[in-house]
Amino acid sequence: MTSNDWFALIPLATLFTAVSGIISVLVSALIAEFIRRRNRADAYASIVFTKRIEAYEKFYNLLNQQVVSIHVFSGKLSAPAEVKEAVNAAVYDFINFSGNHAFFVNDDIAMAAVALNMGLEDYPSMSEADKKKYQDRYYKDRKNLLHMIKQDSGIAKINQIFKAAYDPKYHSEFIDMLNEKRAEYRQAEQAKLH
Repeated sequence: MTSNDWFALIPLATLFTAVSGIISVLVSALIAEFIRRRNRADAYASIVFTKRIEAYEKFYNLLNQQVVSIHVFSGKLSAPAEVKEAVNAAVYDFINFSGNHAFFVNDDIAMAAVALNMGLEDYPSMSEADKKKYQDRYYKDRKNLLHMIKQDSGIAKINQIFKAAYDPKYHSEFIDMLNEKRAEYRQAEQAKLH
C-alpha cells in the first residue's frame, strides 16, 4: 500500500477533526500559560505598586520638608559656613534616601533631587540679577521634580482616572482665579514653544 492508499482509507473529515483537535489543545495550553503568568505578574504588581507609593510618598514629604532654600533665599542663612553646612545636609538627606529606596525610586528622579540644592551655597555671594535667575531656575526645577514624582509613582494617572470617573466641578472665587492663571501660564508656555 502506498501513502495515497492510506489517505483514501481515512475520510477527510476524520483527518480534519483530528488535526483541529491537536491544534485546539496546543492553543488552549498556550492561552492557559499566558493567563497564569499574567495573574502571577498582577499579584506581584500590586505588592510592588504599594511599596513604590510608600517610597514616593516619603520622597515627596522629604522634598517638602527641605526648607534650606527658603532660609537661604530669605537671608535667614547667610554666613557661608552655615549655608554650606545646611546645603550639604539637604543634599546628603536625598543621597541617603535614594540609597535606601533605590529599589523603588527612579534613579534619574533621585539624582534630580540630589542636584536640586547643589550650588545653593553660592547664592549669598551672587549678584541680585544672578540671585533672581537662580531662584527662577530653582523653583522651576523643584516644580518639575514634584511633577516627575507624581508621574513616576503613578499618582498622576490615578488622579486622572478618578477625575474622569467622578468629573468633579469645583467652583470658588479663588479656584476660578487659579484656573485662569493656569490657562494664561499654559498659553504663555505654548507661545514660547512656537
